[in-house]
Amino acid sequence: MEYLKYSIEDNTIAELLGVQNFSNDEAAVLELVKNAYDAGASVVKLEFVDKTTLKITDNGDGMDSEDIKKHWMHIGKSSKGYDFIDTNNNVRVQAGAKGVGRFALSRLGENIQLYSKKAQKDGVVWKTDWDKSTLDLDFSIENKGTCIIINNLREKWTLRRIEKLNKYLEKTYNDTAMKIRIIANEYDEFVKLHFPKPEPGKNCRSNIVLKYNKGILSVLVLSDEFDSEAIKYCSEMDLNIYKSEVNIFDEFEGNEIAEVEGEELFSQLEKLGGFSVNLLFNLNATKQDKEKFYINI
Repeated sequence: MEYLKYSIEDNTIAELLGVQNFSNDEAAVLELVKNAYDAGASVVKLEFVDKTTLKITDNGDGMDSEDIKKHWMHIGKSSKGYDFIDTNNNVRVQAGAKGVGRFALSRLGENIQLYSKKAQKDGVVWKTDWDKSTLDLDFSIENKGTCIIINNLREKWTLRRIEKLNKYLEKTYNDTAMKIRIIANEYDEFVKLHFPKPEPGKNCRSNIVLKYNKGILSVLVLSDEFDSEAIKYCSEMDLNIYKSEVNIFDEFEGNEIAEVEGEELFSQLEKLGGFSVNLLFNLNATKQDKEKFYINI
């Protein structure tokens, strides 16, 4: 019996997983921003050098030749886990895990040069025109991180479109662990947080924060919902802050809707991993500005 493997041309892969897979160029840029975030970068710079070139630089962990061969060139394989601790001791949940995000480059441009270096490793340069790819060592790279030069951009990036890209990233990237800087001629802006830091009584009525870790769900409610009249009748309570912790194992143990119990239930909860939910309720809700919430998982 002979085992067979599919064969497919490089340019066909780039067309299917790059040009057709991403709905628009902004989504492709976001995917590359995610790659920088997953590499532990504290800043990623998007520089439109001219009308035909985009340069993306980050100070993340970088890659060596083995990473390029085993992971970067392995379609559908991801070396990413669920989360990791970055150099600033921040917990980062990996943003990408399908192993096809690199083909966002194909959506954006025809020719790619990728320069990368890991700490204590030699730098590498990977080049492709989507018909063939090459890999060489580059001893001139001194600092860890990755620089991607996308030549022959498929679409025109006007100043107005770059401003829209900033707004798009503002709404789709919601984290303070990494800064995003966009440069184009006289334009030089950092992507701001779309959602402001919640301050009950100033920009929201209530803020509910849920955090789950190893079977314990922590609940924090910050509220400005009750006025001074209510406080008079509940003087023994703090109506502005509520905290509690819930043991999820105890909640599910013996519950008729739970399909598992005992050690099996404990094992399943361990696999769940940590997550957080942040619910914001606006101070003034109108037809145009109704109660909003966002969830970070």
